[in-house]
Amino acid sequence: MPPSKLPLTHFLCLPLVTETSKPQLQASLRDFTSELLGAVNDDTAAVIPEKAIRPVGTLHLTLGVMSLTSPERVDGAMGLLEQIDLQHMLREAGTETSQPAPTPLDVSQIEAKGTDLISPLMVTLSSLASMHTPRSTSLLYAIPMDTSHRVLPFCLSLRDTFLEAGFLLPDERPLLLHATILNTIYATDRRSRGTANRRGQGLGEGDPSQNASGSRGHGRKRGKLNMDATNIIQRYDGYEWAKDFRIEKVAICKMGAKKSIGQDGIPVEEYEQVASRPLP
Repeated sequence: MPPSKLPLTHFLCLPLVTETSKPQLQASLRDFTSELLGAVNDDTAAVIPEKAIRPVGTLHLTLGVMSLTSPERVDGAMGLLEQIDLQHMLREAGTETSQPAPTPLDVSQIEAKGTDLISPLMVTLSSLASMHTPRSTSLLYAIPMDTSHRVLPFCLSLRDTFLEAGFLLPDERPLLLHATILNTIYATDRRSRGTANRRGQGLGEGDPSQNASGSRGHGRKRGKLNMDATNIIQRYDGYEWAKDFRIEKVAICKMGAKKSIGQDGIPVEEYEQVASRPLP
C-alpha cells in the first residue's frame, strides 16, 4: 500500500512540556488566547476560533509519523527506541555544528567543548511563523531556538535511524522543527467557515491544494479554515513562549490527543506516550 494510504497511528517526537516550561507555556498561551478572543472587534485582527489554539500538554517537536498497525510493529519501534545510543547521537550532533576551526591557542576551548557535547539540549520557543503564506494559512507555530545548534542534527539522526528501520513513513520534505501553537484543523464549527471581520481578515474555506499538501505535523488532509495571520505574526515577532528549558526525552506517541483530569483536578489534553527515553 502506498505510504499516503497507510493509517497514521503513532509519531516520533521530542515532548516540550517539562516542569520548567509548563508554567511559562501556560502563561503564554493564556495571554495569547485572551488577546485573540479580545480582539474579535478589532479591524486589524483575524477572527480565530478558540479551539484552534493548541492545549499546553500537546506541544512537541514532530520528527516523523508512523503506521504501526500490529502489536509486533509497535513492539519493534519501542525496541528500537530502547536500543538507540542517544549519547552517541548527541556527541555526533555536537561535532556536526558549523563552527570555525580553532587555532592552536584554543586548546582550553577545545577541551571545554568536548565536555559540553553531552550537555542538556536547551531550547527557547520564540516568535510565530506560518506553515503557509501568512495571508492564507491554517497553522502557526513557535520556532525552537537552540544556541548550541545541536537539536536539528540530533533530530535528523533520530529520524534517519527510524526511517532506515522502516518505522517512519518516508517524507521528502526537509525536517522543519516546529511547536504548533494554532491549527484551525481543530476548529470544527462549520458555522464559522467563510466568516470574516470587516476588513476581510477572517476565515474562509481551506484551499484544496493546501489540504492536499498537508502540513509538517502528523495528520491526514482534512477541511481547514484559512486566515490572514500577517498582523498576528508581526505582533509576536521575538516573543518568547518559553525560555531556556531542557528537552528531557524522546517519545513515541499515539495519534490523537486525549482529554483527562490532571492530578490538580484541572482538565488536560495530551498525547499518550507508548514509549520514551530520557535525555542527559
